[in-house]
Amino acid sequence: MGAFERTFAMIFGRLSTEQQVTLLETKYIAGKALKAFRGLVETEKDSVRSILRALANRLRISAEDETRRAKTRWESLRIAESQTVEDFCLLLDKVERVAYRRLPSEELSLSKTAKLLGAIAGNEALRCMIDAKLLESPENEHYDICRLLAIRHDMSLKEFREKKEKIAVQCFKCGGYGHTARISPTLAEAPVQRNALKEPNFKVESIDMKGFEVKLEEREKKVVARGRKIIEKGKIGAAHVDLVIYSGACISLMSAKTWTVFTATNEPIKLIEKVSVEISMRTRTRRLTFYVAAVDRETIILGTEGFKAMGIQLKIDEPPRDVRIVDEVKLDRHGQKIVGIVVEGIIHKERRLCLITPTSRCLTAGVCQVNSEGKARIKIANHMS
Repeated sequence: MGAFERTFAMIFGRLSTEQQVTLLETKYIAGKALKAFRGLVETEKDSVRSILRALANRLRISAEDETRRAKTRWESLRIAESQTVEDFCLLLDKVERVAYRRLPSEELSLSKTAKLLGAIAGNEALRCMIDAKLLESPENEHYDICRLLAIRHDMSLKEFREKKEKIAVQCFKCGGYGHTARISPTLAEAPVQRNALKEPNFKVESIDMKGFEVKLEEREKKVVARGRKIIEKGKIGAAHVDLVIYSGACISLMSAKTWTVFTATNEPIKLIEKVSVEISMRTRTRRLTFYVAAVDRETIILGTEGFKAMGIQLKIDEPPRDVRIVDEVKLDRHGQKIVGIVVEGIIHKERRLCLITPTSRCLTAGVCQVNSEGKARIKIANHMS
């Protein structure tokens, strides 16, 4: 919640408090949190911070509650059938960090090692190899060694399955195996004519739907007979979708309902198309990808995805603060005096102490406490002539 609050302030800090509260309610709160929000009194809705604090109290989001929930989840952790060992290890680290944050490193390593060995219990050869390796290592390194060996073994199995499945792919054009219809050897390779000034010629051919349905049913029966799936579960952004694996298609399609983009004020943007064009800026010319949107503006937005190609870097340097004396001061040899100074820049409440490093070696370095206006008084001394 703290990370969300900081990120929200960075993105929408320039909006008014009323706009921030409206945006928080309409776009970022759902489920139980939305019900709790609607039950807040008006005095608790003064700002985003007060709203989040009130929601934390009502939803019992505290360190103790999170620890209890994490311990319960730890006890029920099991590797899923479609889950990789790497993802399971990442989940172990996430839950353990909350559930057992007070345990020493040796106890944590042994606990996570036991969970991981239970997840790979079906592979006896891998278990024996890991057990032999753990006998040679200290206890605080057991989990790291076990995770490394298990992930490498899982990746090797995945590569082997992918090669095997590639061989089993059947072409819809020629009926052969090992390639798709787009790269079928029976297709004649025609030269590609590229001309940016001409409009592309799109054609739509009609097909016999009855014959297509019969062929599709036969194809589905063959797929079922081989035990392979042609629909996979996937995720685009925050939307869970079904991905249809179809080697007869030349392009990938998505519905307009799935592809929806919102502005910072929670208004939808109508995306017209995606284009790849050359753009020149200063001394560079690069081909970048832009999304054409139905918005009323004369300038274009160059996002962070194009920064590397155009040689753009974002950096905020923090040089030492400049300190200047309010009035001119003249000191005799071994003389001392208290003077007023001004420290440049914004002074934060928690960073009021300022280190003074003189540019002349005859003066003494010191630390002063600066007020909100950047003013302070320090003692200077002349140690030379």
